[in-house]
Amino acid sequence: IRAKDDYRIETNKLTLGTVHTLMKDHNISAEWIVDNLDTWTRCIMGVGVANPSVSTKFSVHYFLYTKTLKNLGTERHKEYLLRAAACQDLGAFGMTELGHGSNVQGVETTAHYDHDNKCFILNSPTETSIKFWIGNLGKTCAYVNIFAQLYVNGENKGVHVFLTPVRDQKTHEVFEGCTIGDCGDKLGLQGIDNGWIKFDNYRISKDMLLNKFGDVNEDGEYVSPIP
Repeated sequence: IRAKDDYRIETNKLTLGTVHTLMKDHNISAEWIVDNLDTWTRCIMGVGVANPSVSTKFSVHYFLYTKTLKNLGTERHKEYLLRAAACQDLGAFGMTELGHGSNVQGVETTAHYDHDNKCFILNSPTETSIKFWIGNLGKTCAYVNIFAQLYVNGENKGVHVFLTPVRDQKTHEVFEGCTIGDCGDKLGLQGIDNGWIKFDNYRISKDMLLNKFGDVNEDGEYVSPIP
């Protein structure tokens, strides 16, 4: 019986190899992938006929992580979006929590804005607020789109999404303030490294808020194009 780590290594190699080979052999740019994201993702997911783990890896990275950057981010996130499109970064989609599943309005993870230091402070205040069953998180990803309740000047502005770095790109070590664990073996899709994450006063830059529909201005005030 093969160990899950072997499946995961093989899945990552096949995923990255497929993307980089297609881009090279067919002269496909990261910009083209961003502009045609749905078409690109559906086409390369065809590999799932032969390897469901690779198909799921593509889906998590492109349909969830990359598409969230495209749909909720702005020009200041373009570099991250292009890196994601070319699989230079692998990402995850941090919505689900132990106590809330896909009940987005009920998520408990918090992001308090610290105006003096121009950053957001992420916390998992309860056991049920731990992000759980997040694909790509257990061993692989460098970034996670974290869904959290945004607090500005002590007032809850509702759920927003934050592009959150969780591992050092050079050493692959998890950053201090983040605790990441592995969800373990599965009956199928052993190539997907589902994981969980808990935050303890973890600080991220102000620019990491995906701000298409809500932002914090230079005066520390919440602003939104939505009336």
